[in-house]
Amino acid sequence: MNKKFLTHVAALSLAAVVMVPSAMALSWLDGAPANYKFTYADGDAGIVSVTASDTNGTFCGEVKEGQTITTKTGTIAWRDSYTNTTTFTVEVKPGYELVGLTGDNVNVNDFTKNDNGTYSFQFTDKGAEAWCYGKDVNFNLITSQSHYFVDTYSDGTFFKSTELIIGSNLDNLSRPAKLGYTFDHWTYKGKEVHELADVLPYADENNHIRLDAAYSVNYYTVTFQGENGEDYGFITASLGEPLSTSIVPEKEGHTFSHWMFGNEKMPDTLTMEMINQADGQDNIIVTPAFTVNQYSMRINCYEDNTQGRIIFANEKPVDYGTVIDSQWLTDNGYLTSEYKIIGGSDHAVTVGVNGATIDLVKYTPAQEDFWSYEYGFLFGSKTADIKSVEYSIDGNDWTSIDVNEDVKFNTTITGADRTKAITFRVKVTEGMQLDLTVDHGEDTVSFENGYYTFTFTRTAHQGLNNTNFANVMFDLSAVVK
Repeated sequence: MNKKFLTHVAALSLAAVVMVPSAMALSWLDGAPANYKFTYADGDAGIVSVTASDTNGTFCGEVKEGQTITTKTGTIAWRDSYTNTTTFTVEVKPGYELVGLTGDNVNVNDFTKNDNGTYSFQFTDKGAEAWCYGKDVNFNLITSQSHYFVDTYSDGTFFKSTELIIGSNLDNLSRPAKLGYTFDHWTYKGKEVHELADVLPYADENNHIRLDAAYSVNYYTVTFQGENGEDYGFITASLGEPLSTSIVPEKEGHTFSHWMFGNEKMPDTLTMEMINQADGQDNIIVTPAFTVNQYSMRINCYEDNTQGRIIFANEKPVDYGTVIDSQWLTDNGYLTSEYKIIGGSDHAVTVGVNGATIDLVKYTPAQEDFWSYEYGFLFGSKTADIKSVEYSIDGNDWTSIDVNEDVKFNTTITGADRTKAITFRVKVTEGMQLDLTVDHGEDTVSFENGYYTFTFTRTAHQGLNNTNFANVMFDLSAVVK
């Protein structure tokens, strides 16, 4: 067998090989064919394909990694088929180049780069003769990523040259600054580009590629932000552009008035002052200004308690959020020496969107007289752990009562109402127990079914006995069990 490795021979393209007439295939006139084997032993990630063809037309097609192909020569020395050239063509991925050809019976790195970017290497074999030379081939292919030099320009002025490899993102290149503008993207001859792969075909013979910067006018984000930092939305504008928006924030109990920039009303257009206050992301914060709404505040004035008659009631518009407490009632002339707040002096209500109501009471003690049959019981005070207080007279329905309310009843000299009893039941915080203070009279407390109870009993007229106190005031507190 004769096999000769040709060096520096111009490669035949695959297209030319494919067009070899089938008449060139070996026939009986060429003698018994001699076989020559070529094994594509190993490649790497940069290889797209390897194809092979021979001048005798005995093989034409793709060769896979690890595959062995066979080409044939004739054995009649005067026939053209006696000499056979096998050509391998290697296609690599964009951004890669063939840098190594090694193997058995291979001239290392003896390959040619073709005009179309492929690479070729060849082997020449002759039919069997006594003086034949060469052996079967095992070859390996090695690729490497190509290095490219991206030269960037800004308005025609050179900015920077950066060395990159395939897979690089052009958006990561250093960006030139231009006053009044924001860098937008890179262009190649006016076409927007982002990946190095997009411009590889335009690299010159030294792998240099020129890119030009494209800019856009600076736009700033005006963010409409609530008082607590919540975002209502945003608009974008450049210097001098109108700042118009349909965003109308809502705030309970208030009506939106206008947007504020700092301590001033937001200008109608974007100003340099606003731009100077933009953050690092060109964001400008504006906040809303509101006017407070007014809602109805009702004050009810009762006699003795809320079960009694209303002496008078008054309504007036009051700003949302106003706390109606003893100070406000005093300042507005509602709280006098005659009236107290039901619930105690610390009781207050806040005006909401549905307004608010607060109840006052005018306390009149039972008349103290030997022959009087009227008795009164005043709820003097309570602590925070007192959750509810109710009363029942002679076992009738329970009725709620609060601090500063008074309950009265009358006995008779004879009959069913000669003796009457009022019982109070109290709920306290879990883990606590009731502590009852009475100015005079009974102070016995019982506990049943989750309630603490205490009772006052009166019989006939006040002078009947020394326990028929005309007026009793009680105070409630809770202590740890």
